[in-house]
Amino acid sequence: MVMDTVMDHDDSDEWCSINEAARRLGVTPTAIRNRIKRGTLKTKPNGNHGRLVHVPRPLPAPVTLPVTDTVPETMMDTIPLTVIEPYQARIADLEARADELRADVERERGERFQERERADQERARADRLTDEVASLARELASTINQAKEEAVVSTARMEAMKAELEAIRSRSWWKRLVG
Repeated sequence: MVMDTVMDHDDSDEWCSINEAARRLGVTPTAIRNRIKRGTLKTKPNGNHGRLVHVPRPLPAPVTLPVTDTVPETMMDTIPLTVIEPYQARIADLEARADELRADVERERGERFQERERADQERARADRLTDEVASLARELASTINQAKEEAVVSTARMEAMKAELEAIRSRSWWKRLVG
């Protein structure tokens, strides 16, 4: 009565234990218990042995209809030359263009190498000139210092001579003559 409404089963499907249902469905017994909790599998009591699980029969394999051969299964082994010729010409053009581009790249590499060499030479020349200018500046500074020292010495000698001349002038003429 109450059981009949709860069980609601097909005779074509089978009732089996939880472990057997897991084997048939290819899952673990825990997965079967979880499906029972979620209500996706029907169960019925099995006396003192637990529960029986309603396992639907697997669907039969679909029937495949024979296919009529409307299109040949294999492609032709050869492709007509009329189809290949335009592509061969295009490939030849592209290969020629690739060769031109490779030659351009090599030429650019050579020019870049020459420019790098020139730049290195100019950098070395600039370094030499910078060193020369620094050396000349040091020499000039040394010459200026020497000239200043000589000017100081000359100025001192000139002042001494002026003082001596002044001393000579301040004496009377006859004292200068006598000595």
